Amino acid sequence: MLPWQSCLLTLGTPALMTFAAVMLEKFGFKGCRVYTPKRPNPEGNSSLDEFTFRFNRRTFAPPGAKTSREEKMIGKFISSTEVKREELEWGSLAWFSSPAASNAKDLVVLEVTLSPAGGHNFHRHPNQEELIYVIEGEIEQWVDQEKRMLRSGDSAFIGADVVHASFNVSDRNAKLLAILGPCIGSEGYELVDVAEQEPWVSLK
Repeated sequence: MLPWQSCLLTLGTPALMTFAAVMLEKFGFKGCRVYTPKRPNPEGNSSLDEFTFRFNRRTFAPPGAKTSREEKMIGKFISSTEVKREELEWGSLAWFSSPAASNAKDLVVLEVTLSPAGGHNFHRHPNQEELIYVIEGEIEQWVDQEKRMLRSGDSAFIGADVVHASFNVSDRNAKLLAILGPCIGSEGYELVDVAEQEPWVSLK
């Protein structure tokens, strides 16, 4: 496609054409230009079909549309006081990245705190992969029907739709970093609980 696209405006006079160009600039049609005809008609005025209005297709943005800078996520600083935190029966969550927290499209990042004897029981994320990294403490990590003890610096990768669970088997808090992608839905996070189903209910 050529970088310039022409379209006919049937406004009638050069003054009106210029006014139209100015107004359309205001409403997001970038690079507006009015081209006057080379030859006037017999009455001395330019014919309507010789006035063309051109806009740059590469910078065209209809009213209300996002600019190229807005469409490309540059980044966002999030202070500790701005982080959304959730208290749960088995621990807590801190949302660092999600569609709501950072306008992310591909990354959900959570800090997960598991209370002593607490844990996130067997579940799966149908369309999301996940990486769990242990920041501090010790956990019993299940991936499908295999379990391992993970300590600070250890991690586990979980494929999409794979059942997994994390349990704190120590007497102090365990802190994890959970990274999931891509984002699913407005929260960025999907979960199917299978803790009461076999074989998972018999594993723990």
